Amino acid sequence: MEESDAPLAIAPFDYEAHAELFMAGKRRAAKYLRFDRAADAIRFAIEEAPSRSLLLTHIEIDNARISGREIRDLYDSDAFPLTRRLPSGSADLEAAPGRAGAPRSRAIEPTPPSR
Repeated sequence: MEESDAPLAIAPFDYEAHAELFMAGKRRAAKYLRFDRAADAIRFAIEEAPSRSLLLTHIEIDNARISGREIRDLYDSDAFPLTRRLPSGSADLEAAPGRAGAPRSRAIEPTPPSR
């Protein structure tokens, strides 16, 4: 087997690594938090931060950047070492306002007064 035909070995994610969380905001200042463990940063991003902010959030670990869907996938992974407070997949990244697939609100017509 030639080198180019060898399967790539993907190292498991290190949930124990130090992590920095960055949350951008449209109407508020950006937020920066440091965590001793990446697992704590991931849990904060999913469980504590507003669900819409996950679209504007990324976590840096050893100069690698993970964001939105990757953060959710790491939280949902069987390898996630912490107890989850939210059911798997409960934060819907596509449900943010103004995004494709987001539910649209409809105006409700007032009921005419009874006579």
